[in-house]
Amino acid sequence: MKDNISVSKKLTISVIVVILLIGLPIGGLTKEVKDVKIGLLLPMTGPMSSLGELNKRGFDLAVEKINREGGIKSLGGAKIGFVLADSQSDPKVAASETEKLIAISKVPIITGSYAGSLCITASAIAERHKIPYWEVSAITDVLTERGFKYFFRTIVNTTGYCGTAIDFLNALGYKKIATMAEDTIMGVTANKVFQTRAKEHGMEVLQVVTFPHSPTTFNSEILKLKLAKPQALAVAQFTNDAILFVKQMKELGLNVDLIAGTYGGPSDPQYAKALGELADYTCGVTVYNWDMQTKGSKEFVNNYLEKYQQEKPGLHPSYCYMGMLALAEVLERAGSLDADKIVEAALKTDIPETLTGYGIKFDPKTHHNIRATYASVVQWQKGELVTVWPERFASKKVISPMPKWKDR
Repeated sequence: MKDNISVSKKLTISVIVVILLIGLPIGGLTKEVKDVKIGLLLPMTGPMSSLGELNKRGFDLAVEKINREGGIKSLGGAKIGFVLADSQSDPKVAASETEKLIAISKVPIITGSYAGSLCITASAIAERHKIPYWEVSAITDVLTERGFKYFFRTIVNTTGYCGTAIDFLNALGYKKIATMAEDTIMGVTANKVFQTRAKEHGMEVLQVVTFPHSPTTFNSEILKLKLAKPQALAVAQFTNDAILFVKQMKELGLNVDLIAGTYGGPSDPQYAKALGELADYTCGVTVYNWDMQTKGSKEFVNNYLEKYQQEKPGLHPSYCYMGMLALAEVLERAGSLDADKIVEAALKTDIPETLTGYGIKFDPKTHHNIRATYASVVQWQKGELVTVWPERFASKKVISPMPKWKDR
């Protein structure tokens, strides 16, 4: 009996030693650390697919950086991964894919969206299921005006984003302008911001043009603009629409001194690939471009070029990269995947500066990033997209007025 007790003690001591050596608690073996699977809802097919792919690049680069640097340490070094869902650029599909992410994939958080029309349906479903929805790209003002508890947005809203286009044209001295946007919630919001900001600056809006979603022609819209004879245009268009519009501007002889485009068109590399020299001199509103000297910019550009070996990064991958890094910080602070703890941690976020120039701090009621109040402007010059405004971010001076089509 004595020998048995002795053997038992020896075995116990041996087990404790082994446990201590491998760093496990004496109370029992810990569960294996699992990856944090985040739902990533993006338009990977459909008319927004080129931008969906650029967004995904930003998310992927951010996660590679997070995981390379040790993952979420407060969750035992858990690595982040994505469950990718294709919204097909369709709000109805975005809604059904969100349901699948929650019910089937059991994701604790959803991010992505890209467009306001996709986000508004998806985030409403997430809110109903009490799943945090971390929006990094959709800018429609109404998204943070719904009183949602589990919705947060890191990017500038439409008021700041589209307002930048008007601020830019006003800074260059243009007082007679026209505005143009599609007849969806995003476009209606953009045109409203264009007009309100123009009035604040004492500018005259000679024509307010709307067009249908995914148009096949801009003939009638361009005719209205030719009759109005504005000095400059503030335009809210996605990439395919922006490409078609510039082609038909040339064909129909619509000349203006400057175009300030929003909603991604001129800021998408596909824009210049499709238009060639026709893209030169057009301007686009952005939150980041490769030549901006902001926090983390050099590392981001180097990693992007190393991984994709293509065009230099601009608007679309950057805000996803910035937003994903901020979400990792929130998870680190939360130390949990519990929805309410994530919300609590998000509300404590206080990041002075990010890749975009502005930082991140959420309004406790709306959950909009109150530091995201402005954007920047880029221009295509000799086939390269460069930052031209405001001066603190500019690497080149803006070229204005644009040469007339007959003089190119």
